Amino acid sequence: MSSYTGNRTGETPGKMFGGWWKSGALMDILIQYWYFTGDISNNPAVDQAMHYHQGENNDYFSENWRYYIHNDQHVAWGHAAMTAAEVDYPPIPSEPAWSTLAEGVFHSQISRWGNESCNGGLRGGALPYQKRK
Repeated sequence: MSSYTGNRTGETPGKMFGGWWKSGALMDILIQYWYFTGDISNNPAVDQAMHYHQGENNDYFSENWRYYIHNDQHVAWGHAAMTAAEVDYPPIPSEPAWSTLAEGVFHSQISRWGNESCNGGLRGGALPYQKRK
């Protein structure tokens, strides 16, 4: 957790150096860590990040990152929500269930499914103008 500064005053919750997806992957790992060890010391940081990035439509397609999100990055947050649902991670009061958030990511991504090439699939970029370099 020494590399994660998102839980410090003035920093962006759920943001790590090197990519938005890494933060989603970290939250997934910390949820699994809680499940296997029972250690709740990281739960406040997980709760803060998972809530902060859940987005206006509960799909982790947040206004904060919408123009930078690629589909593979987006799914990292969906995996974290799905893991939370599967291991019965404590819910955040007054927030949607973890399964609802994971389902939101699924519906958000499936709406971008394209059949234009490769017999169908998701492009790298979540938005049409995004291109991978």
